[in-house]
Amino acid sequence: MPALLSPFQVQVRAAKTSCSSLISSTAWRKCVGGLAVMVALGGCGGGSGSSAINGASAPATQANGGGISANNGASTPATQPSGSGTSTNNGASTPATPPSTPATQASAQQLISPSFYVSPTGSDSNKGQSASAPFLTLEKAQAAMQASSIKATYLMGGIFARTTTLSLGPADSGESWLAYPGQTPVLDGANTVNTAISIFEGNDVSIRWITIQNFALNGISANAVSGVLIDSNTIKNIQSNAWAQGAMVLAGYTNGRVSHNVIQNVQYDGILAASWEGNTITNLIIEDNAIDNTCISIADCGGIYAVDLAHTSTGLVINNNVVSNYGTSTNASKAIYLDDELSNATVENNIVRGTGTYAFQIHGGDHNVLRNNIFDISGAETLSLYQASAASNPNYGMSDNAFTCNIVYSSSAPPSSLWVYMVQPIDAPPAVNNNLYWDTSAALPNTGSVVDAIPTVANPDFVNPSQANYAFASTPPSFCVFAPIDTSQVGPVPNP
Repeated sequence: MPALLSPFQVQVRAAKTSCSSLISSTAWRKCVGGLAVMVALGGCGGGSGSSAINGASAPATQANGGGISANNGASTPATQPSGSGTSTNNGASTPATPPSTPATQASAQQLISPSFYVSPTGSDSNKGQSASAPFLTLEKAQAAMQASSIKATYLMGGIFARTTTLSLGPADSGESWLAYPGQTPVLDGANTVNTAISIFEGNDVSIRWITIQNFALNGISANAVSGVLIDSNTIKNIQSNAWAQGAMVLAGYTNGRVSHNVIQNVQYDGILAASWEGNTITNLIIEDNAIDNTCISIADCGGIYAVDLAHTSTGLVINNNVVSNYGTSTNASKAIYLDDELSNATVENNIVRGTGTYAFQIHGGDHNVLRNNIFDISGAETLSLYQASAASNPNYGMSDNAFTCNIVYSSSAPPSSLWVYMVQPIDAPPAVNNNLYWDTSAALPNTGSVVDAIPTVANPDFVNPSQANYAFASTPPSFCVFAPIDTSQVGPVPNP
């Protein structure tokens, strides 16, 4: 029986399906941009300055010239505020911070020739160089690529019953592992194989459009790599049972991209990015992923989790992801978790919703910026845990962290505080200002050690947040230059 789709996935799939005739051209993106959920706020505004952020009684401040950026079938795209850093193309937007990685950009596939082919119904006695005579095993295709100048393998549709991990190393640098256009290959580990694909010191590897399911520890792991692209895959039912496990475990990841993936039903982390064993995170882009139902059984984890005990990482961008149902209110789970000195990260254009403990956490890090996100904390314990380094770790001082131009929304009774603040004298509080707050029932608090210096209290008037629709039903309030959050970009790009 096929898995049920979340409301968010149904919306995105409906938009993509209605535009399916255009998937081989840029018109597909324009079409989807006019149908999918998009959000835009215009203008700059001051806040109320009140000590309570009261969603029940505060009037909404209307923006001048603001509006919904979704095209909704109209022929004229929304116009971005001057200087916003975001361009609009028939309702589709680019991130406010453009990716800096040289890794291959995700796009609709053009068939590579020559290539190898592998199928659950193939034979390793075949030459493997045509779809009509494919290899049977991934390992045969791997050996063939290592021994030739051909560096692409297409996986045909069907279930590959895996009994071991596909281990890629330096000899596999430059390889592409791709689903054959229009087909769905499934790597199934039967909950007995630890990891589906492991990359160690293999650079410039691409893994795209593959379904990975039922593995005991990890879906994909990558360590000490550069230029690796993990894009448009579906990874689900990962039975991680301890720390440093998850749908994706990335360590020492340089100039890489993890994008357009769907991650579902993971006992621990959805995407884990780490600096350890002498390797660091440099220019890693995590964007356009749909992550749902993580942190199921293991406490203190994240839908997106990043850690850097060495305090050396730079250029981590977490952009335009939708993270839903990231644990319970009591298991110390976070949708976005910047742990153990992780610093210099940009977290923007994300939507966090569903159940969990904290929407995000900063633990010991500095120079992290969270902006232009929507945090729906209706099912969470509260917004954030801001915590000093553990006593056993070096404390570099939590300086220059910023939380600005975000929307914090709730349809539940408000927590006693939006920020749990646990720091040392060396640590500075985050700079919090120009955010919008709304609770449908009562006041969201703006008191304690962390307060918003310029809060705006206004109803964003989302179309249907309970069904993951965060488009605006009317002209949105003005509180900052809020760029569109284009959820049509979330999830796999087409593989015609």
